[in-house]
Amino acid sequence: MSTTRAWISAAEAAAELNVSRATLYAYVSRGLVESRPQPGSRRRLYAAGDIRRLHAAAERGDGAPPDRALDFGAPVLESAITLIDGGRLYYRGRDALALARGASLEATAGLLWQAEDVDPFAGLAVDAAAPAAPGIAGAIARLAVAAPADIGAYGRTPAARARTGARIVRHLVGVWAGGAATGSPPTPRSPPPGAFRRRPRRSAPRWCCAPITS
Repeated sequence: MSTTRAWISAAEAAAELNVSRATLYAYVSRGLVESRPQPGSRRRLYAAGDIRRLHAAAERGDGAPPDRALDFGAPVLESAITLIDGGRLYYRGRDALALARGASLEATAGLLWQAEDVDPFAGLAVDAAAPAAPGIAGAIARLAVAAPADIGAYGRTPAARARTGARIVRHLVGVWAGGAATGSPPTPRSPPPGAFRRRPRRSAPRWCCAPITS
């Protein structure tokens, strides 16, 4: 690690400590590592001094190594997304209450999906039709109609999955608001070549929770 840089990326910090990003986020939530937003980006940076201190302690054998530093008090289940500690809930190292007070729905979704380089909601438009019914029934009906036409849901890159998630969120918000999100419906697009040949048993994209990795 460079000794001249005060702040480093999550990948660099996790590699220096030889821990997963989930563990790094847990260090942040427990106050072991300071974190701040990266200017002009959705990413976060981590204090290199804190990382070096934890690394040096592990090298000297002072106490538990970094990947065991959380093994006290209530058991901690490592997760790339959530941490429950001291009666508080954290999403990727960010206090859930702080997010509820000051972050938008889109910003919170982007944090969970790790959409750090691009806003998956930018320029997004969905069907503006009124919901068939209120509440959950209307949400189910809306998604059942929208899913077969959502060719973009075939995408399997992280960015494509985030855009699919953003479209689902827009549809659900539209149902609960009694109408749909702003914007006109997108122009229908043809499926990518061979899409249906590669998936002969799937007549429409499956909208489900794609695995999120740290």
